[in-house]
Amino acid sequence: MTITTGPEFSDQIAYGHLVRFYYKNTLPYLYQNFYSDGDFTYQGDVYGSAVPFGFTGVTVNRNGDNQSTNLIFPQNGLTQAVSAKLLNQSGWRAEVETMLFDPDDRTKFRSLRIYTGMVVGAIYRGPTIELELGNILDAVGADVPRRRLTEDLFGPLPTTANVRLQ
Repeated sequence: MTITTGPEFSDQIAYGHLVRFYYKNTLPYLYQNFYSDGDFTYQGDVYGSAVPFGFTGVTVNRNGDNQSTNLIFPQNGLTQAVSAKLLNQSGWRAEVETMLFDPDDRTKFRSLRIYTGMVVGAIYRGPTIELELGNILDAVGADVPRRRLTEDLFGPLPTTANVRLQ
């Protein structure tokens, strides 16, 4: 893939991400992983100083099945608190926007893609926390409608299955 620098960019472009965590149409958590020296404003929202994180695993096969995707954060007090909040309440969505940035000018950037997924689990692995994002839309198969596990059918369901220690 060749990316050409348009007239709006200087001689350099850089690649980074914005992540937004939503719960019931609120916008409580905004992070970016590029500008380490201050805030970044995008579409009226202010993303604070950079939080180092990686985004991996976007894979879709020809049937439309989507494999889980991961946001990888360093394990510290902030990320432990945020991941605990995301896992204790079902229904958190994450949007990860892949961006091109002009390192010399915060007003010059371009959105490439947006990935949306549900926060479905976390893996605490040594110095990192990997938040697992599942696809919001499952591929439709021959077994529609899919059955759901509910407390009415099975009694109290475990609430700690989202956390795996490795």
